[in-house]
Amino acid sequence: MICLICAAVFIVLCNAIGAAALTGDTEGAEIAERSLKRAAVTCYAIEGRYPADIGYLTDNYYIFIDTDRYLVHYAATGPNLMPDIKVLPR
Repeated sequence: MICLICAAVFIVLCNAIGAAALTGDTEGAEIAERSLKRAAVTCYAIEGRYPADIGYLTDNYYIFIDTDRYLVHYAATGPNLMPDIKVLPR
């Protein structure tokens, strides 16, 4: 009986830890997406154009995204149009 209760508690704790890790990854992706968008707007304000690719932001605006943890979608449609930026947890 005690073993059964301990096993149930262990399973509940494992599920809670997994859910907390997923929430942390989702929040991290949101923070990374906001940082990329802020850097793109800063680039537009300073240089008068949005960057053509994410590499320009990482090289010139000191943005670092952990590509092992996050999938980044960056689609520039023109120098005067805000790029479509999405960051998702892997």
